[in-house]
Amino acid sequence: MKRIVGVVTFVAVTLVALLLGGCSTTTPKGEKSPDKLCTGTKKPYQVQGSWYTPQEHYNYKEEGVASWYGPRFHGRPKSCGEIFNMHGVSAAHKTLPIPSVVRVTNVRNGTSVNLLVDDRGPFVDDRIIDLSKGAATYLGICNQGLGKVCVECLPEESKAFARFVAQYGRYGRDPSGRTWEAIFREKFDHDGRIVAPKPLAPAQQVRKNQDRLGKASFKRNVPSRRPIAKPIPVSNRSYKKPKKLGREKDIDRLLEVRAY
Repeated sequence: MKRIVGVVTFVAVTLVALLLGGCSTTTPKGEKSPDKLCTGTKKPYQVQGSWYTPQEHYNYKEEGVASWYGPRFHGRPKSCGEIFNMHGVSAAHKTLPIPSVVRVTNVRNGTSVNLLVDDRGPFVDDRIIDLSKGAATYLGICNQGLGKVCVECLPEESKAFARFVAQYGRYGRDPSGRTWEAIFREKFDHDGRIVAPKPLAPAQQVRKNQDRLGKASFKRNVPSRRPIAKPIPVSNRSYKKPKKLGREKDIDRLLEVRAY
């Protein structure tokens, strides 16, 4: 009797486990879970004395001020480990999951674009998103420096992109050398209005190029030094009247006689 009860119990537990397994969401074969992608970007972090906790969901829509960042960070690594290209079209956010896809709309002129969030920021005042220089130029706020925008996260696009790059490992490194932005523009930007930026050279080479350009520009900006004209030397000898000839002496003598 006990053996029968044991067998029935085992069968019941097995059926329940199979049912629960069928109801749970599983990651497709060959793909890694997006939760394991860029785990370093999900940890709470501190900047300028303030703590920020990245969110674990894609529910986000906010209207506020956007800024842009460029030359100071050009060629440096982002939070996801890639090299920042200021001429690209990407964005940085303080708490959205990395990577995320957002639609940014310029409230003033109505221009919108889908951007890949792969960096952290901005950490100034009450700004809600930091755009690359290329994105700011496209949206028309580069010259102003700041602009009022509406940022909306796109959950389905974000999940699809995260699953795709997860197959390349923890940080989604494409063996062919494509950046996240290049992958996003080629496979997930269905509008196709923006061309993927040209890849940057390695960070060390970029810094060398910047140093070289900086030195060259510095030399060009230095005004040319023209030679200063030297002053004409002044003689210390006292002035002497020229000697008068004999004929001039006779004329002076006649003038003196007539004067008297």
